[in-house]
Amino acid sequence: MKLVVLALAGAGPDLLFGDEGLATLRNVMELGSYGTLEAVAPALPEPVWAAAFTGRDPASLGIFGCGARDRLSYDAAPPLATFAGGHDAVWDLLARAGRRSILVGLEPGPAGTAEGVIHVGSAASGAAEGVVAEALRAAAAAGEGAECPMTARSRRRFAAARHLMATQPWDLCVVVDRGLVEVRAAGPEDMDEALRDYLRDVDASLGALLETLDGDAAVLVVAPQGVQPAAGGFRLNEWFARRGLLARSADGGVAWEGTTCFAEAGPAPRVHLNVRGREPRGKVAPEDYGRVRDEVTTALRALAGADGAPDALQVLLPAIAGPHAAPTVPDAVVLLDGTAVAAVDALGDGPLAVPLDARHPDARGAFVCASPAADARGEVEGAHLLDVVPTMLVLLGADAPSDLPGRSLAVGGSAELDEEALLRERLSGLGYI
Repeated sequence: MKLVVLALAGAGPDLLFGDEGLATLRNVMELGSYGTLEAVAPALPEPVWAAAFTGRDPASLGIFGCGARDRLSYDAAPPLATFAGGHDAVWDLLARAGRRSILVGLEPGPAGTAEGVIHVGSAASGAAEGVVAEALRAAAAAGEGAECPMTARSRRRFAAARHLMATQPWDLCVVVDRGLVEVRAAGPEDMDEALRDYLRDVDASLGALLETLDGDAAVLVVAPQGVQPAAGGFRLNEWFARRGLLARSADGGVAWEGTTCFAEAGPAPRVHLNVRGREPRGKVAPEDYGRVRDEVTTALRALAGADGAPDALQVLLPAIAGPHAAPTVPDAVVLLDGTAVAAVDALGDGPLAVPLDARHPDARGAFVCASPAADARGEVEGAHLLDVVPTMLVLLGADAPSDLPGRSLAVGGSAELDEEALLRERLSGLGYI
């Protein structure tokens, strides 16, 4: 069995399931199964996309935010250099079993050049370089006549995938499309119409690709997470400063030697204790780590509904955190109304809650899948992002590692759990205390 995967960035359930004009998607829904996907926590793009193709939670991957934070610096973390920081993705598992994968549009690309993996991204290297260059030449004309550059790029991605599928041996083909994110960033006058038109063009491209296949192929469309308008910002580091947990310098910056903890800006802010020996100018002694984290955690949980913070506030404690943990691992993750409210970095006087005109990741994604080897199941409830890799492996007829926490969405059912028990089980399974 072969498998085609379309991975869509920024397409939540409302976009995927709310448009009758997505003919290909509707056909796949009728033939198979579909549903809403619950994301991992924190529901930020890097850990979400890594989880989607590794089947691992952020704690297992050590990926909690938007980059690879360096213990030698307090500066914003640079982006990851390789997909999922080099952890095994589904195509790595397949390659070790002698099966072949085509990846189109995956950025950043996979680590190294695994035998049996052809990657079409911003750069090609290794043995597949000539094959990729040929695919790009064959796809060059596919974008002509498109009404916007995002649509042109999308058509070229699909054309490159069709060329490689027709000329190379393959078992898995993954097309990653981030055009919806680019459309939103472009700020068209009629956003709803622009998103609808773009997604319908992608749907048509998917249909054209599927028409080239024989009957022995499955299809999976996965949107790891949607997008939501920001509900505002909260000056978390200023809140720390007013509680004496963050020290201000004379020039209005941070006096690190006097700082107990600090937060990275953005949705689902990651809070780090300023541990001596772990941070460049640490204050907290390693032996005091547990006590100080408990004090900071208690204060953060009491913040819910106070000082302008949202009522819906959760503090998650990664089980792998500690005084000697890697700098990428936060000591706490704060969910301010999920990811709707972001931490804002500004220090100084004024209200802690501030307006914010932005779009934030949504914790809800979506999936649609169908296979000649699986019966139509219709809507599946209780699906989780960590179920995507087991689903892919089942559809491919491949063995899944025994320690993957997810289940296949193509076969089987979901356990009946009350909401609170389900939340506890999933947070524990995601590596949080």
